[in-house]
Amino acid sequence: MGQLMHELDGSEDYRTIRDYAVEALEKSHHNEKMYYWLIVSQIERHKSSLVPTDLRAAKKILDPDAYCSLAEHLQKRYPDLSTEV
Repeated sequence: MGQLMHELDGSEDYRTIRDYAVEALEKSHHNEKMYYWLIVSQIERHKSSLVPTDLRAAKKILDPDAYCSLAEHLQKRYPDLSTEV
């Protein structure tokens, strides 16, 4: 799944990334990588207003270490993104 997401990212198919991420999170709520891709898809599709909601959900569900890892990966890609929720 990770390789597929990277390929979709390379082709800038963020709608499909979102669809796969949502489906994966419905099956496994504790999937840090799918939260990452969901948030990337929101930002890239100019739906940044949804990001705080997604971050709150991730923070509530993920353990603290996983959430910190998610935040670090997001801030590496989007240095101006605030992950404080």
